[in-house]
Amino acid sequence: LSSPWVRLGNLLSARFALLCLVAVVAGCFWCVEQPMSSLLRHTAYYQHLLFNCGPCFLKKTWLGLYGHWSCKPTQLFGNLPLITEFEEHLPMDKRKDLKLSSKGMVKKTISKKDPKKLWVTGDKKLRESQAYPGKFAKKIVTLYAKQDASVAG
Repeated sequence: LSSPWVRLGNLLSARFALLCLVAVVAGCFWCVEQPMSSLLRHTAYYQHLLFNCGPCFLKKTWLGLYGHWSCKPTQLFGNLPLITEFEEHLPMDKRKDLKLSSKGMVKKTISKKDPKKLWVTGDKKLRESQAYPGKFAKKIVTLYAKQDASVAG
């Protein structure tokens, strides 16, 4: 826990959970997108939110289904029930049809000291991959509007 990156991650996690808690108290919906490798939903702050602040939903999806140039598996979680409407499956034939590629996003190297260890680091295209495709953003906005309309009755 002494690593500055771990401390920063924990601080961001705590602040995120606090903002979500404020949203819950205010009667608002919240939703967050994280890469599949994210540990955010496993932190103590988020776990407290999950188990003490009403129902939360988790949906695994692929940004490639929404116009991203990479497959980009991702997870959505929050108290917005309609996030379950995101598509979940991206079969290999559809990946080929959409010409999706993650080439150049990560670099994998085997440790010289321990050949059993694989090091994975970001490569040239990783930063480019952080932008959301328009179809994904439109889907989120549409779901929020739909949820608001159903609540307003």
